[in-house]
Amino acid sequence: MTQGPKTRSVLITLAARWLAMPLSIVSGAVIARLLGPEGRGLVAWVILVPSFAASLSSLGLASSVTYLSRTGTCSLSAVTSTAVLGALALGTSASALVAGLLWLGWLPDNGASPAVTGMMLASVPMILASLFLRGALVTNDQFGSYNTLMVLGGVMPPIASILLVAGLGLGVFGAVLAVVTWQALDVLASTVVLRRGGVSIFQPDPSIVRPALQYGLRSHVGSIAQKLNLRLDQFLLGAVFSVSSLGLYTVAVRLAGLLSLLPDAIGVVLFPSIAGANRDWAAQTTAWLLRLTLVAGLLMASVLALTAEFLIVLIYGEAFRASVAPFLVALPGTLFLSLAKVATKFIDGTGRPEISSGCTTAGLVVGGLCLVPFTQTWGLAGAAAAAGLGYATLGLGAILAFRYLADLSVLDCLLPRTQDFRTAGARLKGELDSFIKRGSAA
Repeated sequence: MTQGPKTRSVLITLAARWLAMPLSIVSGAVIARLLGPEGRGLVAWVILVPSFAASLSSLGLASSVTYLSRTGTCSLSAVTSTAVLGALALGTSASALVAGLLWLGWLPDNGASPAVTGMMLASVPMILASLFLRGALVTNDQFGSYNTLMVLGGVMPPIASILLVAGLGLGVFGAVLAVVTWQALDVLASTVVLRRGGVSIFQPDPSIVRPALQYGLRSHVGSIAQKLNLRLDQFLLGAVFSVSSLGLYTVAVRLAGLLSLLPDAIGVVLFPSIAGANRDWAAQTTAWLLRLTLVAGLLMASVLALTAEFLIVLIYGEAFRASVAPFLVALPGTLFLSLAKVATKFIDGTGRPEISSGCTTAGLVVGGLCLVPFTQTWGLAGAAAAAGLGYATLGLGAILAFRYLADLSVLDCLLPRTQDFRTAGARLKGELDSFIKRGSAA
C-alpha cells in the first residue's frame, strides 16, 4: 500500500470514528436517561461478560490473521476460514463456561432475566467471529467496508435500543436484543463483503493452526492483560459493588475514550502496514505518529477537562453528575493508553508481540493491585485512578520498548517538531487536493 492510500485510510478511519462516536454517545445517552444508572449498568454488565469471555478464548487469532497473511505464510482466505471455524468452537466453549459459573453462583447475574442471560451467552461466538472477520477486512485493504460497518455498529444498536426501549417498553431486554441482533448482522455483512473482495471463509486449512497459534499465543497474554486493563475496573464494580455504580462509571470511561479516536484509527492501518515493511521506515513513521498522538491527546484532554461537568449533565442528565469525578481522573491514564496503542503496533508488526504482552501485563499488575483499595477508599474516582496507573505503566513500557527496538531516543518518540506538523499538513493538503480533483472529474 502506497503512502497516499495509507494516509487516506487513516483519515477515512478517523472520520468514520468521529462520525460514529457522537451519534453513539447521543443515542446511548437517550438509553441512559430511559433506564437510569441501574438499568444502564445492567446493560453494560450483560455486554461486558461475553466481551471478556470472547477475549479470553480468542487465543490471539485476530493478530494471526493479519500477520500470517501479510508476511506471506499463508493466504488470507485460508487463515480467515480457519480462524472463523475456531471462533465457533472457542466461543461455544467459552459460553458453556460462563453458563457454568452463573449456575454455580460464582458469577453474579445482577438480576438479568433468563432471556437476557441467554442472549448474553449466545453473543460470545459472534463477538469472536466478528473480531476475526474485521481483522481480515483490514488486512485485505477493505477500509471502506470496515469503516462503514464500524459506523453502523456504533449507531444502529443504540437507535434500535431506543425504539425497543422507548417505543415498545422492553427495557433492558430490548437494549440487549438490539446489540445481539447487530452482532449477528455484522458477522453476516463482513462475510459477504470479504467474499466480494476475493476472500472466502469456507477454505479452512488445518496446517495453519500451528503457526497461527505460535504467533497468536505470544500476543494472547497481552491481549488478555489489555482487556483486563481496560475492563477490570468495570468488572469489579459490576460484580462486587453495584450495577448502578457501573452505570455511572461506564459513562465516564466512554467519554474519556474520545482521546483514543486518533490512535485507534492509526492502529487499524499501522499494524498491517508495518508487518513485512522496511524497518527504518516503520520506526520513523511510528515515532512521527507517536508525537502527533501526544499533541492531539493533550489538546483534547484539556478541552474535555474544562467542559466535563457541563457535557455530562447536558448529555446524560443530573442523575449522572457523579460520573464527572471519575471522568476527570481517567483522562491522564487514557492519554498514556493512546500512546501505547501506537507503539505496540510497531512492536507487534515486527514480530515481537511477547514484548507488548509483557508491557500490558505489567500495567495489569499495577492497576489490579491498586484497584480494590483505591475503590474502597475513593469510590469511582479511585477505580479510575487505579486504572490510570495501569495505563501509565503500559504506556511507559511500550514507549521504552519501541524506543529500544527502533534504536531511537525518548525525545525522538515524544518531543514534537515543527516538521511533524508540516508533514501532516502536506499529507492532509494532498488528500484534500486529490478529493477535489476526483470530485471535479466526476
